Amino acid sequence: MKEYKVYFHNFWPNFMTDEQNNVSFYKKLFNSEKSSLVIKDTPEDADIIIGASNNTLETKKVFILVLSEPHHTYDLSGADILFGGVPEFRDKRAVFIPAFFSYLYSNNLILRSIDRPIRKTVPPNFCCILSSNAKVQERAGIFNILSSYKQVASAGLVNNNVGFLITDRWGSDKFYQFISQFKFIIATENTKIDGYIQEKLFNGYFSQTIPIYWGSDYVSEIFNKDSMILLKEYNQYNLQMMLQEVISLDNNDEEWLRRVNAPIYRDGFPEYFSLDKTRERLFKKLEEYGV
Repeated sequence: MKEYKVYFHNFWPNFMTDEQNNVSFYKKLFNSEKSSLVIKDTPEDADIIIGASNNTLETKKVFILVLSEPHHTYDLSGADILFGGVPEFRDKRAVFIPAFFSYLYSNNLILRSIDRPIRKTVPPNFCCILSSNAKVQERAGIFNILSSYKQVASAGLVNNNVGFLITDRWGSDKFYQFISQFKFIIATENTKIDGYIQEKLFNGYFSQTIPIYWGSDYVSEIFNKDSMILLKEYNQYNLQMMLQEVISLDNNDEEWLRRVNAPIYRDGFPEYFSLDKTRERLFKKLEEYGV
């Protein structure tokens, strides 16, 4: 049994406990019939350091940088291996797995993403948005142009117009129940970078609502474009085309139901991002460093 001795560096609060997007993903990734994860309390006792921020440790241990945020916020020079949203063809150090997969694996939602219940009724409301980041101009632009057609219910911190904030945690029944009252949800990334795809699409998918997406171009390599409204390039022409698509679906219940029930994945769940395949690619990188 191969043991991988790992120290987790600068992760978010509750990462080591039973919270969303937590250490359970790494336990599933490292633990197999032939390997096991051994979590160490200090970097000195570990062979591998997995960090959620730049490498500031004075150690010669193998450093895996987890790219859970836009890549330009990191100093990639201190990393031996990059884990997350950088495709391998962009950087030879990368083990590519989009960030939303860790959400799905941590919360045991893979099967739910493959086999969803069929929605048979059209919800009563138009569109919603749940946003706490006011700096994303593309998200604001989508919100504004949709609002010129009908009111978009904002239950986040930005442009709140419903009189309350959604405080139910991501993945909870109440969270999805709120979204399910709407035909559409604005589900954009915070920035547009290669394989940077967070869980936002699934806010719509698991609520049986059609997500309106702007972000990574790689999204169409994984997801069925029929399952979303995709704003590939942000400009005034495409915004108008997006608006017309939304209006058309808003006024055609039969087509809306077809689109909301379309398969999520383009060609089924991508085997390339399965735990087995990801583990294989990661372990191969570690072998290059003698681990």
